[in-house]
Amino acid sequence: MSRDIETQVADDGVATLTLARGERRNALSIKLRDEITEQLEEWAADPAVRVVVLTGSGPTFCAGFDLNEFGQAELAHQIKDSSRRYHLAVWKFPKPLVAAVNGPAMGGGMDLSVLCDCRIASTAAVFGHPEIKFGAAPLFTPLQWIVGLGNARELCLTGRRIDAAEALRMGLVTRITEPDEFAQRGLRNGAVDHRGAADRAGGGEVLPDQQRQCDVRRGLRRRARQGVRRLPDRPGGVIGYWWSRSMRTVRS
Repeated sequence: MSRDIETQVADDGVATLTLARGERRNALSIKLRDEITEQLEEWAADPAVRVVVLTGSGPTFCAGFDLNEFGQAELAHQIKDSSRRYHLAVWKFPKPLVAAVNGPAMGGGMDLSVLCDCRIASTAAVFGHPEIKFGAAPLFTPLQWIVGLGNARELCLTGRRIDAAEALRMGLVTRITEPDEFAQRGLRNGAVDHRGAADRAGGGEVLPDQQRQCDVRRGLRRRARQGVRRLPDRPGGVIGYWWSRSMRTVRS
């Protein structure tokens, strides 16, 4: 069976994980989330890997969760389980994890970039939480640590989209480059910069402080206990978005 990710490890320890569902705008299916989880777990234990760059194939970074699966009630348990493991694998990855945002990062795609240690972006990048329009709460808590409480509330309450320049002004990304330069040099240069952080850490974990770790882990546990719920007032009776309000609410 073909994989929905592409991977490469360079001689200098820079590993690249590319979301490879270009035909679905790299939407996060159960299979894709499981492959990301398994690959990060493998690289966490591999001393040859010093820093990981996560990017998307084609013109899109990630369009968010694959909503086609949310309409299948028999997948509810798998959706919940794969999502819990995937979010923890990204958040707890013990080496520098750089989101190289090559294009739109929407919904769960924006969440994925936020869970990484830092973000560099092409000028073609766009960030936003369109899921708020149909009643799903975005990932708020880590976002407020990056862009501040006011900006995080505004983005999560309105679902407004921001371009790369505004993301840079907010502090959501640390560097932006033109698409051609991004593909050729920007992605690589950003990775090498953060490889030095791993060296200075002596190979140890590069993670947020312990309290923030506990906040996110507690939210994910509550999310799992809450289970998948139906949003009956939404078109198509969408199944999903079991996100714990304690983790994702803008009123925390």
